[in-house]
Amino acid sequence: MNLPGNSTINRKQNGNQFDVIHYIEKDARTNSDNKTVRYLINKYNLTNDLKSLKKIYRAIVKASPKFEQDSKYLQTIRNLDRLLKDRRGNCVDFTAVISSFLIALGVPHKYRMVSFSEPEDLNHIFIVATVGGKDYILDINTALHFRAKALKINREFPILQSFGVTKPHKYKFDKIIHV
Repeated sequence: MNLPGNSTINRKQNGNQFDVIHYIEKDARTNSDNKTVRYLINKYNLTNDLKSLKKIYRAIVKASPKFEQDSKYLQTIRNLDRLLKDRRGNCVDFTAVISSFLIALGVPHKYRMVSFSEPEDLNHIFIVATVGGKDYILDINTALHFRAKALKINREFPILQSFGVTKPHKYKFDKIIHV
């Protein structure tokens, strides 16, 4: 795939989690009008329903076969075109990309930052989308983890098995994204 001229990786150095969440939302809003996002919405007739939410989830998991951790001091945020080209990403990238689709479709959602140990160590982020009055978790990291485990034992992994699932956490912070 040729990378469009507007395909970027935004970087934030020495910021905290709340700086990163600000940049995720900024990128998602900008990229909600991205040519590739608009093309895929039209091609797959995506709307603001559960079926479309599952299509987006499945497509991002299939497009991102490799999890890649960012450096501790430099956070990158890949847009959809970059994610498709690199075929790797992390929770920040997945959150920004999924959010761009949800903003374009008018789906209410929030960014959920979680910690597995200390309240001040919010080190994972994913989407919680609301469709039909019900919340759905879209955590691509969980799907990639399950898929990697299945591949190690030569098993096929049904992607939607991980839809709505995330790793148990102790602390959370939700940032509501207004659409």
